[in-house]
Amino acid sequence: MITKNTVNYDAPVQGCPTKDNAYVDIDIHFTFRLPTIEKEVKTFVYRLGAGRFDELLQAEVEEGIRNFINGIWLSQIFDLKSDMAPKLMDDLNRKFAYYGIIFEQCSVKNVSVNDRLMRALTERTKIKFDLKNHAKE
Repeated sequence: MITKNTVNYDAPVQGCPTKDNAYVDIDIHFTFRLPTIEKEVKTFVYRLGAGRFDELLQAEVEEGIRNFINGIWLSQIFDLKSDMAPKLMDDLNRKFAYYGIIFEQCSVKNVSVNDRLMRALTERTKIKFDLKNHAKE
C-alpha cells in the first residue's frame, strides 16, 4: 500500500518575516521516499499514517522556513536559495528518521517580496552601484 517511488511535495509559505521585519513569500519543493523496511513501514502506518504525516510535514516545513527566514536580512533573501535547502533537509531527515522517511532533494522554487519593497531594493542596489562607479572616477 505504500509507494516505493519518490514523492514530490510543494510547500508554499506566505508572510514570513525577515530579521528587519519585511514579509516574504517562499515556495519550496521536496522529494522524499517513504519507508521500505518492514519495521519502519509498520511504525509509519500505525503511529503516523498518511493524514497525520501530511499535517506534521506541513507544520515542520513551515516552522523551519520561518525560523530560517527570521534570521536573515531582506537584502540577503535572494541569496538563500543555495543556503536554505541543505539545512532544512538535514532538519527534516533528523525529525522524520524514526518513521523511516528520507528526504532526498530540496529546492527553493520561488521567493517573492511585495512590489514596493522590490522597487526599494532595486533602487538601493542601483545607488550602491552608482556610488562605486563615482568613487572609481
